[in-house]
Amino acid sequence: MDLARNLIGRINVGDTLTRTAAARPGQLAVVDGDRRFTYAGFNGYVNRLAHGLAGLGYQRGSALALASGNSAEFLAVYYACAKLGVVCVPVNLGWRPDEVAYVLGHSGARGIVVETQLVPAMRDAIAKVPEVADVIVAPGTAPGFEPEPADRAWTTTGALAGHENGTEPQCFVDDRDALSYLYTSGTTSFPKGVVGSHVAIYLESMSGALDSGWRADDRFVAMMPMFHTAQLNAFCTSAILVGATIYAMRGFDPAALLSLIEREQITQIFGLPMMYRAALDHPTYKEHDMSSLRRAVYAMAPMPDDLIRRCLDGFGCDFALLFGQTEMSPITTLIAVMKTRLDGFKVPKSVIFTDQLPKTSTGKIQKNVVRSEHAGHYARPEHGG
Repeated sequence: MDLARNLIGRINVGDTLTRTAAARPGQLAVVDGDRRFTYAGFNGYVNRLAHGLAGLGYQRGSALALASGNSAEFLAVYYACAKLGVVCVPVNLGWRPDEVAYVLGHSGARGIVVETQLVPAMRDAIAKVPEVADVIVAPGTAPGFEPEPADRAWTTTGALAGHENGTEPQCFVDDRDALSYLYTSGTTSFPKGVVGSHVAIYLESMSGALDSGWRADDRFVAMMPMFHTAQLNAFCTSAILVGATIYAMRGFDPAALLSLIEREQITQIFGLPMMYRAALDHPTYKEHDMSSLRRAVYAMAPMPDDLIRRCLDGFGCDFALLFGQTEMSPITTLIAVMKTRLDGFKVPKSVIFTDQLPKTSTGKIQKNVVRSEHAGHYARPEHGG
């Protein structure tokens, strides 16, 4: 297929931003602290960053690691990679240096984007992997950084995007090319790199938007880590697909969350059960108006009966329980939790089944079988697959 046909007919996560920017250029896209990007402005920033990366030699199939907290730069790098066909490799900020070094080496990353405050934490890992040639520093919470190890090529996202070429990159990207390698725990001693293809993440974003009723006037708080598939691909990509606004929060703070909901008229949130409990228990909880909320999603485990009842009363919006796994990009099912269903409510043991269910060695039908566009785990023979 030639480039022109590919650009017209492909499924590419980066193109969702392009289309939303064309349809709603003045709509607020991303809020990161005092910075507020419209869709036209954010798409232009992503395109300039993509051209900057291309100028460094990043192209279809190249791997670029990303160590960042929740920020506009995290999303900008992710979408720039999508438009170029580059594979984004988010770094879990809880990993030890040897774990980061393993992922950098196994993924074949030729560079890493690092926020200023994370440069010291990433330094040892970068030093252990000589193949990581580029270190691209993004603005973070620290005022500056020391360019160590000094034998790498150091630059900044500001420098890469500091030009006027905001045109759409013209790059061939196949539907099933990898957009991300998301490393997750496996049965071996090292994490496995789950390959997230464009078609898998695109379908997940669309399905999530439909099931959760996402709208262009939604305002969503991203307070869970963007380096995790649930926050990134179940919510942020869905929000951009429909033209909603994403508010990036650097970590959870109940007082800050309650204030943000009231001040910005937030409509959707996603968190863990203990986060909702902390918000309800906060001394200032009753001082805040949360009537703008339409939907709250939680994950990790079903809430105890008393907590979910408090949440439904206290937040005054619909709640849903998310199940998933990284290989599913990530949602397997969303279960609506409503007051009328709480009595006798049980989480289903079986979710979405394939049409031909596999059986165990004893002939019993396996439960909890799910279907996805999962492209497998990234394997490098020299690293043992």
